[in-house]
Amino acid sequence: MFCVSYGKEDPIILKDILNKYSMIEIRLDLMRISKMDLLKIINSQTKVILKDMIKLSDIEKIEMMTFGIENGAKFIDLDFRTHIDLVSKFKFLAKKNDCNLIISYHNEEETPDIDELEEIIESAEEFSPDYIKIACKVNFEEDNAKLLSLYSRKDLYKRIIPIGMGTLGRITRVASEFVGAPFTYVSWNKESMTAEGQFDHKSLKKIIDLIEDEY
Repeated sequence: MFCVSYGKEDPIILKDILNKYSMIEIRLDLMRISKMDLLKIINSQTKVILKDMIKLSDIEKIEMMTFGIENGAKFIDLDFRTHIDLVSKFKFLAKKNDCNLIISYHNEEETPDIDELEEIIESAEEFSPDYIKIACKVNFEEDNAKLLSLYSRKDLYKRIIPIGMGTLGRITRVASEFVGAPFTYVSWNKESMTAEGQFDHKSLKKIIDLIEDEY
């Protein structure tokens, strides 16, 4: 399943996404959106992930995330470093409103060694999230092997989302469709990608279709 990441306000692109895809990530950390517009997106037939970087002092962001959860967003994505009090607050709201919790770790510099990745996962598991996302910059080919090895954990099947950022990491985005990721992040086009190395939806679909045709 593709999840189209949307981080730059463009009504035309948004309309196309909502018409063609069943899942959209709203990058609240990259753009401002009104509650009215957010409600319109949530009220479409598309599953919505709300992602933001939130601190205890971010009253406006807390209000927007709360509004989204209470009005039908199906997922919230909180950074690994989010204050525990905020995670607890949003986790309670999410459970009350049938919303899934994603705890995500991002490292834009490197991919830690496998032992550190395992420690990060164990720390994330303390929040009892529905999903865990691990997004790391891939500098060497062996970094891909570290990230893809996380799929071997049976307790994380269909719950873990390892992503390799950067050109070298693109193979992890292709592989995710075949090794147990619950969904794969894509951009709408090459100009609107929200992460380094992210495929646009047409390019990744073409690659996936070519692979599946060989099966």
